[in-house]
Formats: sequence, C-alpha cells, structure tokens
Amino acid sequence: MLLNHTPPDEAEGKIADAYAALPPGVPVPDPLVLHSASPEILIRQMEFLRYYMNHPRLDMELLAMTRYILSHRLGHQFCYDFNGMILQAAAMMSDEELATLRETPESAEIDPERKALLLFALQVVAAPESVTSKDVDALRDLGWTDEDIFDMSFHATSFISSTMLWKAFAGNKSCG
Repeated sequence: MLLNHTPPDEAEGKIADAYAALPPGVPVPDPLVLHSASPEILIRQMEFLRYYMNHPRLDMELLAMTRYILSHRLGHQFCYDFNGMILQAAAMMSDEELATLRETPESAEIDPERKALLLFALQVVAAPESVTSKDVDALRDLGWTDEDIFDMSFHATSFISSTMLWKAFAGNKSCG
C-alpha cells in the first residue's frame, strides 16, 4: 500500500479496538486495513460497520447484494469475490443466481420490497440526479422509512468512496 498503515497483527490501542469490532474469526480485509492510515477514520468506518451489522431493517444479504453488484461494476475484485462468498454461504445463492444479480439486478429473485430498495440504491449511485419524489414515495408505499432509504443510499455511496480509496492507495496490491 502506498500509505503507512497498521496490519492487524501489529495493531495496538484504538486501532486494535477498531479491528476487534469484526466478528471472531473474520479476518480484517485489506481495504479496511488501509483505513488505519487515519485511525480516526478507521474508528468511524468501524462504527458504520457496527451500525449496519445491527440495522433493524437492512439485512446483511441485501447489503451484500448491493456491494456485490457495485464491486462488479467498479472492477473491485476483492469485494466482488468476498461479497459473492457471503451471498453463496449466507443466502445460499447459486452461481446462476449470482450471475443474474450481477448482470440484471431487476431480475433477482428477492422479495419486491427489498428489490425496490436495492434498485433505488443502484440508481442513487449511477444517476443521482434522476431520483424523484415519485421514487421515494414508491419506497415509502412499500413500507420503507426515510431512515431506511437514506441508510441504504449511504451504504451504497460509501462503498464507492472506499473502492476509490483502495484503487488509489493499494499500489496495485490485490486484496487478501
């Protein structure tokens, strides 16, 4: 990596505490290690991660689907592979279902409410200026709160920034 960072096995103090927020047995992904270049940003990133891990309405499958599609579109191979593994293990998605999700998310076999929110988050990333009150009202009509809508949109757009930071500072290092 091009920036000084702290690997998990060398972490102390608040950096070690931040890494410890991950569930036991889950290694700290390299893109997250990059955040240790700025310990306060790492702490905030881990707070966001904890928030989403405990979100009352946005489940980990839906969030992983979002990251999977975006990592494919952005060419972020590590996150693409990582989220694909999550979806295969936790959601029992087949290779064919992953291909459908990746290529035509509107055809994904998930409930209509979650699909609408997923497609909306992808719209926010791809064409933010196209979002209208009609789009937001449609999500509200499906039972999503404004907090849910914002949280899902924030998750998608934050993934973009993390991907760009990784691409800029990884120094052509592949994740692992």
